[in-house]
Amino acid sequence: SAARAGHLLVCKILLEAGAQNSTNSNGLSALDMAKKNGYKPIVTLLDGYFNTPGAAKSSASALSLRILLLVIKFTGNTQFNCLQTLL
Repeated sequence: SAARAGHLLVCKILLEAGAQNSTNSNGLSALDMAKKNGYKPIVTLLDGYFNTPGAAKSSASALSLRILLLVIKFTGNTQFNCLQTLL
């Protein structure tokens, strides 16, 4: 996951697209994995997003996310290779 790998910008994009606080087959959430790997900025982001009552949660449209992913794909930005599977 983006949180496990330390990709802060990818985490932000996924949250904007409506990502949920689900768990993997080991019962760990993205927040758990970020904590385990010491990614403090991601821990702060996810903790604020999922654990703050009344926190504003925006959601980008699926079309906007797809356009963003296509731009990333065609600009050759390798930092976002983990998003290529969403296309």
